[in-house]
Amino acid sequence: MTTQTPTSIYDFSVKTIDGTLVKLEVYQGKVLLIVNTASQCGFTPQYKGLQALYEQYAEKDFMVLGFPCNQFGQQEPGNSEEIQSFCETGFGVSFPLFQKIDVNGSNAHPLYQYLTQEAPGILGTKNVKWNFTKFLVDRKGKVVKRYPPTVTPKAITQDILKVFKTQPDYQLYEYECEYEKAYDAAKEYLRKNPEDYQAREAMVKAGREYYARSREGRQPTIYDEQAINNDLIAIIGK
Repeated sequence: MTTQTPTSIYDFSVKTIDGTLVKLEVYQGKVLLIVNTASQCGFTPQYKGLQALYEQYAEKDFMVLGFPCNQFGQQEPGNSEEIQSFCETGFGVSFPLFQKIDVNGSNAHPLYQYLTQEAPGILGTKNVKWNFTKFLVDRKGKVVKRYPPTVTPKAITQDILKVFKTQPDYQLYEYECEYEKAYDAAKEYLRKNPEDYQAREAMVKAGREYYARSREGRQPTIYDEQAINNDLIAIIGK
């Protein structure tokens, strides 16, 4: 955990299933479902539903993050290679998996200390009750809601869609491949939020896609790039 009080999940680092240390800020701008998992649990078949959610909404920048945990009935005894192989071969899991962690107690990973603080369970209890507890996180890294293991991935769909709807219009148009509208909406958004670098990148991307489609799929010309750059300069003033 950082020395300062964390303000979002982006303040934490975790190790991927292969041991690579990554900062969760790499998922900035995405809607996340964070789940503590296990391979020998009655809820293990939920892997299938989690993968289905991921495949359905990946293009809308939705991700599932799986954190194996052996604290509940010793139901995740395997090592990282065994866990990864089980998930891939048994359920076709392609969403990110991370190294096994504790989610409760004095050795609980700082990420889970934050998640349980932000979204306590029933009657305000912080401890995760069992495998496949889920935390929905918005595009700013804030915890939206906590779900017990009995809530299936499919049952969370409507809440995920609600989070999508709170995003700026330019992102909605982008997801629908309406790049001219996305370009105009991004420019309007930037006029109100000129320091939003994500919106700047989205505007440039939408502009390039718009010009490419207007030229029947060919790459934007140098004049198109100049037009996009001029629009950006006119908005942010530099």
